[in-house]
Amino acid sequence: MKKQTNRTHLLKVILVTFAVISPLLAQEEPASKKVRPETGMQTFGSYLDTDYNQKHRPQFHFSSRKNWLNDPNGMMYYDGEYHLFFQHNPVGNNWGNMTWAHAVSKDMVHWEQLPHAILPYGGGSIFSGTGAVDHNNTLGKQKGDTKTLLASFTKTLPKPDRYYQALAYSTDKGRTFELFNEGKAIVPNQGFDRTERDPKLFWHEESKKWVMILWVKRAVTEAHKRGPIAPGKIRFFTSDNLADWEVASDFDRNWVFECMDFVHLPVDGDLNNKKWLLFDASFDYEIGEFDGTTFTTDKKVGLGDYGKNYYAAQTFNNSPDGRTVVIGWMRRSDFNKVGMPFNQQMSFPTTMELRTTPDGIHLFRWPVKEIESLYTKKHEFMNRPVAELADALSGIDAELIDASIEFDPKEAGDIEWTLRGLKVSYWADRQQFIYKADPQVALAAKRGRKRAVPGATRLAAPAVNGKVKLRVLVDRGSIELFANDGAAVSTHFALPDPKNRSISVSGSGSISLVINELKSSWPDEQPDSVIEDAACTYSGTWSSSAEELYSGGTCHYGNELNSAFETEFSGTGISWHGLKNADLGYADVYIDGVLVADNIDCYSKKRATSELFTTTDLSPGKHVIRVVVDGAKNPLSSAHYLVHDYFRIHP
Repeated sequence: MKKQTNRTHLLKVILVTFAVISPLLAQEEPASKKVRPETGMQTFGSYLDTDYNQKHRPQFHFSSRKNWLNDPNGMMYYDGEYHLFFQHNPVGNNWGNMTWAHAVSKDMVHWEQLPHAILPYGGGSIFSGTGAVDHNNTLGKQKGDTKTLLASFTKTLPKPDRYYQALAYSTDKGRTFELFNEGKAIVPNQGFDRTERDPKLFWHEESKKWVMILWVKRAVTEAHKRGPIAPGKIRFFTSDNLADWEVASDFDRNWVFECMDFVHLPVDGDLNNKKWLLFDASFDYEIGEFDGTTFTTDKKVGLGDYGKNYYAAQTFNNSPDGRTVVIGWMRRSDFNKVGMPFNQQMSFPTTMELRTTPDGIHLFRWPVKEIESLYTKKHEFMNRPVAELADALSGIDAELIDASIEFDPKEAGDIEWTLRGLKVSYWADRQQFIYKADPQVALAAKRGRKRAVPGATRLAAPAVNGKVKLRVLVDRGSIELFANDGAAVSTHFALPDPKNRSISVSGSGSISLVINELKSSWPDEQPDSVIEDAACTYSGTWSSSAEELYSGGTCHYGNELNSAFETEFSGTGISWHGLKNADLGYADVYIDGVLVADNIDCYSKKRATSELFTTTDLSPGKHVIRVVVDGAKNPLSSAHYLVHDYFRIHP
C-alpha cells in the first residue's frame, strides 16, 4: 500500500510538472504539430487520480479536475442532463491547445466531468461556440429516438489563414462527437477580421429556420486611435439545413465583442410579452425585437455583471422548465499560483429575468434554487440591532456560505459586512454596495472625506420599499454579490484564508441576516485502483528496470515484436500507462479479444505523457486487456519497442 501511495504521489508530481512545462515545450513546435488530432490530446484518463479536496478547490463552483479552463461552450439540456462544454487545455495548466472539454449534471450543481468532447484537428484549435438539440432532425443524423446534439464552434488556423465556423454532432447524448462535413466550414470567414469567432446557434420557431449569430468585427473608437471611427459588427445568418447559410442582417454597435448569446425572455414573467436580449463576453447587453432576420432595439446598453472576473457567459439551450440559466467563466482565477492542479473556474449558475424598473426594462440575475440541496445549517437573525449580533455571529464557523442581509438604510446608515475576511460595505449616501478585492483595504471611510477606493466594484442599491438587500455566495475561490434581488450583480475571484471562517457586521441600527452553510457539491471519491506489474501476464521477451524519474517503480521493457502483456480487470474503463520517448515504437491494444486501438505511437522527442491508451465506455463487469508490441519506430534502436508501467482501472 505504501508503494502504491508513493507511486501515485510521484505520478502526480510528474503530471503537474508536465502541465507546467508543456506549453513551453510546445512553443518549439510548429502550430500544425501542436494541434493535430492525435489520441494524445484525449488525456482525460490521467485526470482520474485527481480529487476535489485541495485547499483552494471551489466546492460548489465548477472547475476541471486538472488543467486550464475558460469559456463555457455548447451549453444545452437533453434527456435529464445539463451539458457544460468548455474551453480547455488537455495538457497544461495555462491557456493553449484549445479543446472542448465536457461535464454533465442533473441539477447544475453536482457535476461529473467526462472525456474531452471535441479535439483539435487539421491545424489550429477548437474555439468557443454553442450547442443545440436538433429536434426536427434537420441534419439527418438521428439514430432511433435519441435526438442529435449539435455543437457549432470556431475552427482556428495558424496565421495567416482565417478562422471559420464548423459543426460537430453527437448521436449518443453527447458522449462522442463526429465532425460534420469533415470539419470544413459551414460559414466561411466573412472578410472583416481574421479571427471572426464564437457562433451562437439556435432554432427560431416562428420563422422555422436555424439562426446563427457571429461576431465579425471589433469597434474602432477614438480611444483605440487605430483608424476611422467605426462600430463593431455582429452578423446574423439563417439556414434551412444547417449546412448552407445565408446572411440575414448585420448589427453594428461599439460594445460588441466575441462570445455572443441571444435569448428570448418574458418581461415581468408575462409569457405574452417577451423581449430578445443580446449580450457579449463582457456582458454588455441590449433588449429588443427579433423577427427571424433582424434585431432592433432602442440602443440603450445595460451591464449584466459589474465584477472584474465574469466573462464569456452562455445560457443553456433547451432548458426544461422555462427558466433561462447562464454560467460565466470566472476569468483570472489564478489557482495555479497557489499550487492547484487546475486553473480557472465557472461562476455559479444564475437565472436571467427581465423586469420593469423606474428606469425601464432591465436584466435581473439570481442563483438557481438548486443551491438549496447543499444547505446544511441555517442561522437566522430577524430585525436585530447590529450591536447585539457580535456574540451570536462569533459562534458561526462557516467555510461555504450563502448569506443575505436586509436593512433600512435611513435607519442603519453605513454597514460593513465581513465574510471570511472579505469585506463588503454599504454607503448610504451613495446608495451603493462596495467590494474591494484586497481584504487589507478598509472600505469604511470617515465622514467628510472623499470616498475613493481604487479598484473597487460598486453596485447601485437604492432602497426599494424602504429596504436594501444583498445576497452573497462565498466559496474557497470566489465571492458573488447580488444586490436588490439581482438588479445588480458582481462576480469576483477571491482566496479567503482557509483558517478564517468568521462572519461579522458593524454599523448602527437594525438588520435582518440569514446565513446558510453549505456542503461540497463534489463526491467523496475513492482513487481508481492500480494494477501493477505483478498482476500482469507477459509473453515474449521483456526486461525490467527501475525508472525512478518516471514513476518510482519498476517498468517492463518489451524487446521484440509480438511481445505482449495482459491482465484481467473489473470496471467501466482502463488506461495504460507507460513511457513515451525516442526509442519506443508501436503497440496494438485488445479488449476481450477485440482490437480497439491500432498502432499506438509511443515515439516522441520528449517524454510527453504517462497515458498511452484509455477507454471509459466499457460495460460494467470483468474484462481482459492485452497490449502487443507491433513495431519499432526508431530503426537505429535494437531494443525497447515499448514500455509498460501499470494499468489504472476506472470503476
